[in-house]
Amino acid sequence: MNRFQWGDTNLSLGEDSLTNQTGIALYDGESKTNFEGGVANITSHRLVWKEQYGRTTCLSLPLSLVQRLEEQASGFAKSAKIVVHLSSPVSGQQAGPASSSKYDYIRLSFRDGGQQEFLRYLVQALREKKWEKKYVPPAPPGAPPGAVAGRHRPGIVGIERSIQQKQQQTDTSIDQSFQDLKKLMEKAQEMVSLSKSIVTKIRDKQGEITEDEVRDKQGEITEDEVRDKQGEITEDEVRDKQGEITEDEVRDKQGEITEDETIKFKSYLLSMGIPNPVTKETHGTGDKYYRELAKELASVLEKPIKDCGGMMTMTDVYCRVNRARGMELISPEDLLNACETFEELRLPIKLRRFESGVMVLQSSTHSEEEVIKKTTEVVESKGSLTAEELAQNIGLSVILAKERLLLTERVGGVCRDDSEEGLRFYPNLLLTKT
Repeated sequence: MNRFQWGDTNLSLGEDSLTNQTGIALYDGESKTNFEGGVANITSHRLVWKEQYGRTTCLSLPLSLVQRLEEQASGFAKSAKIVVHLSSPVSGQQAGPASSSKYDYIRLSFRDGGQQEFLRYLVQALREKKWEKKYVPPAPPGAPPGAVAGRHRPGIVGIERSIQQKQQQTDTSIDQSFQDLKKLMEKAQEMVSLSKSIVTKIRDKQGEITEDEVRDKQGEITEDEVRDKQGEITEDEVRDKQGEITEDEVRDKQGEITEDETIKFKSYLLSMGIPNPVTKETHGTGDKYYRELAKELASVLEKPIKDCGGMMTMTDVYCRVNRARGMELISPEDLLNACETFEELRLPIKLRRFESGVMVLQSSTHSEEEVIKKTTEVVESKGSLTAEELAQNIGLSVILAKERLLLTERVGGVCRDDSEEGLRFYPNLLLTKT
């Protein structure tokens, strides 16, 4: 284990990810370690092991230290293993989980299977030895053919042509940049005007207009001014001079919007998604990023989860969140890691794993007793139900409907009939009618 280094899953330049396998345990020779049930990833340069549900432990083993591989078949109560024989650790190696070891090999134990495919990719990476090859970045678009092939035009004429081509490329890039900047400024001006108009209308809708603004709009003058300038005139003449306008005219001048327009506008704002999504560029990587992402997920999903009956599958969560984030999409792994911090941060939703392996997000106020009671009542009223029929009846996905029925079955609320026609649930008359 002294060949392993503390690391991360970020790929370096020229490094490619080949495959990964869950349920991997690490052995230091013949000795067990605490690194169990993790995810092993093979890249073109390294063998990486990390915790499956945690984010704190990540080990990295350079493939340049691997000398040969050996297989150990599975047996009674034993999982299949790959023995990795290693060379001596190099001087100046980064810190790792162990400073010394009496073994010159490690073993990878495959608790969830997948040994053959993992071994095939590992052999491929060792055969190609990409870590020994110098990484050459691809030529930029529009580069001359000589730059891609690595050939140079000989002589002064070739040098002059190369300089001229670079100048033309620079001019083209500058022109495109200014065009894009001009379009961006035009769009920005439109958005500023739109935002000002929206703020004004909402402000007027809420009655946030001062008395002085009303006087300015209506041309109102004080009583003293009327007496000084007009003398004794009739009330109608005062109204004419003050430019008095009706309530409808005030609304027109103030740009007031109706209640229906306000509701429609709010729905537009809600459909626009997340204005400033959390990204790794703005919040870094690691635990800080996952905590901030978890807070964002809780604020976005709390109401939809309650509207769905207090529970939502991770598939629906993934689609909803990425649709709201627009171009700033997140990976399933980042989503899962962020969801695992809900309870730690005491957020109003939490991650739950059913015995079947289905993962859902559940509201903290979700009551299982209430779910069991409602499911039992629906099955009793219908006589019998399948998961598909319950899903249609209460407006849930088939997966969640099946989990509700299984949960109700475990406490004795319903019983099953598993036949050729499929799985159907009936009221448990032995408990409810005795």
